[in-house]
Amino acid sequence: MSPPGSLSGQRVLDTYDVLLKILEDGHPSSHQSHGRRIEHGLAQRDLAACARACRAFREPALRILWSQIDSLLPLWHLLAPAALPPPKVCTEEYINLVAEAKLYEDRDHWGRFLEYAKLVRRLSYDSYECADAQAHLFKILLEHNGGESFMSSLRAIEWNRGSSQDYSFAVAFCPGIAEVTLSFARHGSSAQLWRDVDLKPILQRLREASPALEALHLRIPTQVESWIVDELVQFPRLRKLYGPFTLDAPSFVRLVSKLDFVSLHGSLSSDSTTSTATSIPLIRMKNLRELRIQSCCQSVTQLFNALDAPGLRSLTVCIIDNPTSTVDYPAFVEAIATAVSADVMRSLVLEIRLQHYTPHASRPAPIPLATLLHPILPMQNLETFELDFGGRLQLSATNETFADITQRWCALRSFSLSTRDWHTDEPPPTPAILMSFARACPDLRELVLPYLDHRALDLPFGGMPDPHPLLHLDILDRLTERESTNEESARMTTYIHRLFPSIDPGFRHYGRNYELAWTKVFHRIKMLREAMSSAPDLA
Repeated sequence: MSPPGSLSGQRVLDTYDVLLKILEDGHPSSHQSHGRRIEHGLAQRDLAACARACRAFREPALRILWSQIDSLLPLWHLLAPAALPPPKVCTEEYINLVAEAKLYEDRDHWGRFLEYAKLVRRLSYDSYECADAQAHLFKILLEHNGGESFMSSLRAIEWNRGSSQDYSFAVAFCPGIAEVTLSFARHGSSAQLWRDVDLKPILQRLREASPALEALHLRIPTQVESWIVDELVQFPRLRKLYGPFTLDAPSFVRLVSKLDFVSLHGSLSSDSTTSTATSIPLIRMKNLRELRIQSCCQSVTQLFNALDAPGLRSLTVCIIDNPTSTVDYPAFVEAIATAVSADVMRSLVLEIRLQHYTPHASRPAPIPLATLLHPILPMQNLETFELDFGGRLQLSATNETFADITQRWCALRSFSLSTRDWHTDEPPPTPAILMSFARACPDLRELVLPYLDHRALDLPFGGMPDPHPLLHLDILDRLTERESTNEESARMTTYIHRLFPSIDPGFRHYGRNYELAWTKVFHRIKMLREAMSSAPDLA
């Protein structure tokens, strides 16, 4: 092992130097400014510069260094002439010089190249970086290797910004590939780029070369056409499919009926409404464990009314509705409850958004939170619950509502209810509900709530419970204009500090108006913590 100290240009690097470099890059020094971005691990240029000294690395360090790379530059540098320094970023000139050197024809150089190429298990490749030159070099090396991929241990590929002119990277597909990301998006030109892409030969090559593929991330900026579904259903072991992409109802039904998904992320087109709802057959997905779906409320409700997913553990639903449409959110929640097993569900995230803002759109009648959540309250093993209302809907709730929720969901680790405000016709809940969470949910670590009436601190009988190990707490008031007196905020500060002594005040985003009721309370807590941490230890 090399001794500590600065690296010498006269000796090769050893495992100690590798670990030292990783630790130095992963932790800011006292000389670094706050605005400097800290990069974790070895930079690609560092790895490329070390390529020729790799024989000095011990086996564990080698595998760590090469297991995941986000550029082909370190590999290319193994075949670069000794006098050619590695560039900061991949350039066409550099790649051409590597190709012209033809060091792959040298037995020793080629052997070292194959030795380290086989250590790569995860690779990210950006076609935008001198794509033509890299494609040419890739083709040369492939032919030199008899048409076989030289990264035989590769298990995951992320191919970014592919184009119709660059399909050469598909030759990296090999039998061991289990996860592939195909991304067709560039800033400001994703739609045009997608029109220029012929995805079919890529999917066909992937299916032929990598029959063990289990996970596919397909990032395309449009609705999935039927021929793409035709190709996807032919992957025999595909179990995980991730978007963003959009499916119509018939395509969704066909896809999930042909493939036994464990995890599925995507969008359902909003035109899959009443005309298709009555024709959606029962969809059985017995092995589905995770689902993320986005659509309008009506389409999602229809989907869950047809879905049977008894093994689903994690569900995220994003609803995007027209502000003038009529929606039935309780029916939507009830449809979810009928589609899943209450005992199995562990994480439920519901987001409701509007397509656009209409200033004078009428607001629907308020919905009691107890009514909305009633169908899913039997999910007694739920650990994560998030309900985020960004639309017109307003909720109403009482302290008793939260007492019931916490008694039913005592396994909660994270609870977030984010809405603009409670409906004005009903009084808001009070801070006493915080004790309901503290008493009933011992594993709770994150809690986000709408505004609580800061003037009403009526503690129930029994006094304060033991201090709770909650880490993150936020009570929203930034969309209200309620202010508090110093006496009121002092009482709340003492109450919360006694109840949750471990919360991190930095978790909360502070607005400019420190007179808002809960902003003032959390600011006081922050000041109190800073004073306590800076106080001398008299012991």
